[in-house]
Amino acid sequence: MNLDLSNVEFSKNDLRRRIRIPEILSEELAEDVGFHIGDGYMRSRKNKNDNEIKYDFDYAGSNLALV
Repeated sequence: MNLDLSNVEFSKNDLRRRIRIPEILSEELAEDVGFHIGDGYMRSRKNKNDNEIKYDFDYAGSNLALV
């Protein structure tokens, strides 16, 4: 599925950080978007040993639906 990006406006921070938006919605991207719309989030952290930035996907919620 092609995404219509014609109305997307980038902030100064978006431009400074060189934020890019995919033009095609893949299954993997749809899964990630659904994760974030639910109770998921992504965080970044810097590894103290090698200064490499790591990204984690975390889920914060309850499992009441599984009961």
